Amino acid sequence: MPIEVIYPRKMNESAKDYSFNNLLFNITTNILPPGVAIEESYIANKLDVSRTPVREAILRLSREHFIDILPQKVLRSLELTLILLNKAYSLFKQLRER
Repeated sequence: MPIEVIYPRKMNESAKDYSFNNLLFNITTNILPPGVAIEESYIANKLDVSRTPVREAILRLSREHFIDILPQKVLRSLELTLILLNKAYSLFKQLRER
């Protein structure tokens, strides 16, 4: 499962936001294509954060309909639609304004 770290973590950025931003970028740019399994521990290691903020980011992405959480802790990215891409753009814009 490839994942790209889009930027180094900012001094005032929480690990949860950092994880969320990176995962959202990887999903919306199709680095994590639809249906690919997502492993918390792999992402945590790649981003150099603990699993808790990654888990929180995954739950948020699930609430926003970017990730599907299946039984037995299987996670996968969902097919992107125009609605999800617009939502992602709005989220990126909000995060940039902080």
